[in-house]
Amino acid sequence: MEDLLTTGRMFPIVDALAGVCSSANMKLPHEELLALQIAKPAEEAGEAWHALQGLLGLMPACADNCATRDEHSWNGVSNDLVGASFASLIALNYIDADSWQAAVIDGFRQRLAEIGSPLAEDFEGQNRILDAVEELGKHYAAAADGPGYVIPILALGNLTREAGEAIHSLHGIKGLLTCDEECGPRIHSWEGVKDRLIGSFVTSLVGLYCVDPAGWRSTFETIAFRRSRRGREVLGA
Repeated sequence: MEDLLTTGRMFPIVDALAGVCSSANMKLPHEELLALQIAKPAEEAGEAWHALQGLLGLMPACADNCATRDEHSWNGVSNDLVGASFASLIALNYIDADSWQAAVIDGFRQRLAEIGSPLAEDFEGQNRILDAVEELGKHYAAAADGPGYVIPILALGNLTREAGEAIHSLHGIKGLLTCDEECGPRIHSWEGVKDRLIGSFVTSLVGLYCVDPAGWRSTFETIAFRRSRRGREVLGA
């Protein structure tokens, strides 16, 4: 099984997946398709919350139905977190196909610099993203205020916030909000949307680390390989 990030294959596959999504929704206006894709990370984050609530026994009404799809489990949470990571990157591709990859690398570099990680100085490509997630995850877990079982819950909260703020920025661009002055010009702009989508990509993977610090890499590789099938087919992999 191919490790998509370490081998540098994930970003080209995301480009291919974005093309597949566009082709499958050709009847939709571009603006509508873009809005749907920007909302997708929040949808995946919501499903991760659903799975976590099922784990905690807070979703008895759908327990039997979801059990057949293994949704109320850590596998379900992990699957939705990887889904959020892909959805975030595909949305970034839709907004700016030419420079989204560099923006993601810059986003990681900035976050690594904020925690004082030496990795920030030579962080130049997607092949180091898993190492960056590990460092960010360790820092987050150490800084989190609460017992160990609370850390994944807090991490999912971060993903939900970032994904929700991407939709907030989009609504601001469309003039649907009244908080322009309070938020400032960057928040209600395409740069603001991109900032939040990069944030949702980062926090989805950090969340995966927090769920299983020892096995998150192999979990990501397994789920990402499955979810990337159509993109790999387009590239002839």
